[in-house]
Amino acid sequence: MVSIQECPESGPLFESVIRLSKLAKSTVGFMTNSAFRDRAERGTLLVALTDHEVLGYVMYDLPRDEVRIRQLVVDTPARGRGTARALVDQLAERHQSRRGIVVECRRDFGVNAIWPRLHFVPVEERRGRNNEGLPLTIWLRDFGHPTLFSILPDQTARPIAALDVNIVIDLAAGASTTSDRLTAEWMRNAVLLAVTDEVLLEIDTQQDVLLRKRHRRYASGLSKLHADTIRWENLFREMQQQIPNADKFQADLRHAARAAAGGARWFVTRDGRFERACAKIVKAVADVEVVSPGEFLVAVDALVRGDMYRPTDLHGSSLQLRNLEPGEFEAAVQAFVNPREGERFFRLRQMLDRAAPAGAPSQNLRVLVDGEHLLGLIASTGTSVVEVPICRVHRGRAQSTIARQLVAIARAEAADSGALAVRLADAHCGEWVRRAASAEGYVPAGAGFIAIPIAGMGNRADLIARAEAAIEAISGEVVPSEVMQVARSESSTVAAEELFHPWRMTSTKLPTFVLSIEPVWAAELFDIEIARGTLFPRQRGLTLQREHVYYRNPAATGGLTAPARILWYVKGGPAHDRGVRAVSTLRDVVVGDPRRLYRRFAHLGVFDEAQVLARSDGTRVMALCFSHTSMLPRSIPLDEYRAAMRVQGVGLSQHGPQRLPEHVFDHLATLAR
Repeated sequence: MVSIQECPESGPLFESVIRLSKLAKSTVGFMTNSAFRDRAERGTLLVALTDHEVLGYVMYDLPRDEVRIRQLVVDTPARGRGTARALVDQLAERHQSRRGIVVECRRDFGVNAIWPRLHFVPVEERRGRNNEGLPLTIWLRDFGHPTLFSILPDQTARPIAALDVNIVIDLAAGASTTSDRLTAEWMRNAVLLAVTDEVLLEIDTQQDVLLRKRHRRYASGLSKLHADTIRWENLFREMQQQIPNADKFQADLRHAARAAAGGARWFVTRDGRFERACAKIVKAVADVEVVSPGEFLVAVDALVRGDMYRPTDLHGSSLQLRNLEPGEFEAAVQAFVNPREGERFFRLRQMLDRAAPAGAPSQNLRVLVDGEHLLGLIASTGTSVVEVPICRVHRGRAQSTIARQLVAIARAEAADSGALAVRLADAHCGEWVRRAASAEGYVPAGAGFIAIPIAGMGNRADLIARAEAAIEAISGEVVPSEVMQVARSESSTVAAEELFHPWRMTSTKLPTFVLSIEPVWAAELFDIEIARGTLFPRQRGLTLQREHVYYRNPAATGGLTAPARILWYVKGGPAHDRGVRAVSTLRDVVVGDPRRLYRRFAHLGVFDEAQVLARSDGTRVMALCFSHTSMLPRSIPLDEYRAAMRVQGVGLSQHGPQRLPEHVFDHLATLAR
């Protein structure tokens, strides 16, 4: 019998997985031990074993709404025994609420023949980013859920890494160094490797004719960055002024300046002396990370995991969303101009001038600040259709989280005001805002994105009528037809609620659970009104954290499963705070070791490790991952809630999750209007 279990972060099973990965690296590519250990901590590294002998493993990530296999390896003696099928079937069982399983495979690899036998179908073919350019087939094992996948933008706009000449020479020589790992298939799928003119200039100094030709030929096969001369020279001079002994690093500084002006995020080099002496100043001046090949591997690995939304990055900050002041326009231009996408300073300044409020109450030009630091910028105008001509985030640790906040604020304010749609039309908003828009249910339309927020609750017929009216009101844009397909599909409740958030669907088969929560955690996780009564009141917009995790003792589960709907019953505290107050979408339920789950979900929650341990039974804790939380239009007090349950013939339980029949949820939804 083959058994499947999560791989621990260390020990014999982990070492066996590392051994197998090295044997298979010619086909699956190289990944660092830390990448395996990270997946093990997250529970996304599974091993197949019998009698404690490892037969194979699967490493995977959970970006967006899919399961993406990174490596699937079966030991040679174990092939033909159903090991791969057992691993893939376990993935399907664990993550049935997601869209499906995706894997990319070179067409010339023999393993391609196995995917149809594992219920995958080829959905796309494209040119591979391997050295030979051999084609890739994208295989999908679809779980059959209606999703928004077909209407989300293609996430192929890859961030750019500029390679130093020493890296290019390594790659051209085919040397077995850290540099050769940069050409792995998964790396080329995630980032764009490029060179600047500085590489070609340095190659030209090579005296050996054959070597010079070989290096130039290899460099010409990489993408070329075109840097604005004035821009890179200004950056070069500024770095020279701030770096002691800058004359020792002239070529490297020119290279870093060209990389920044060309839109690169990283400058990858093996020159440790330059990195140690100059990296901090290059980052401060040019906003480019100077990294070694190993550091670059780690950075890209974090990027492809798809878990870049980190509310914890905002904890402890003094965030404030306020109007942009008259004397701050130039500072805003400096902070938010996007030269990576060819934007010039004067163009953004013109946009700010046009977006400045002109007496219209619906016109806003605001900045998100932490003290004196400008972190986000958003302009909006309009009533029936809210236009967002500017939406920017400043580069930094929390940029992805801040981007989610800004696009969510625009959507929530539109819903509150009764607007039919939100149009994001900033051509230079940057990759993080585009990703955030996709995550927040915006769909591509024309040159930008459209969101259709619909407030309230109702059945599918109500939703269809509201959605059709909104689409009719959006002039000049072609809204994808899949939007209405999601609205009409009887089996797309979760997808519909995400696409038209904050709308909540009644008369569906989606399981609904009532879950009790203490006021202190309600205030931290979602309840703005309760938070206002605490010592640390928060602004409405800044509490719109989009995803969260809540921990509870795994006993008395009440059949809790995902996907589902959670009605939050706030217990204890002042009488006016008690009652059913909010509703969320339950995305995942995970039971496991409390310390391990704390590390896995620490970026989403407000709990510290001691609090997670306190909620466990000593060895296990239950983590509830939820999103798209909205307050009920009207909270249902305890007495009214108890009476409603009695009328519907359902008893009241406050000792654990309680599943409600669909007709009871419909009745409560009516009371909450």
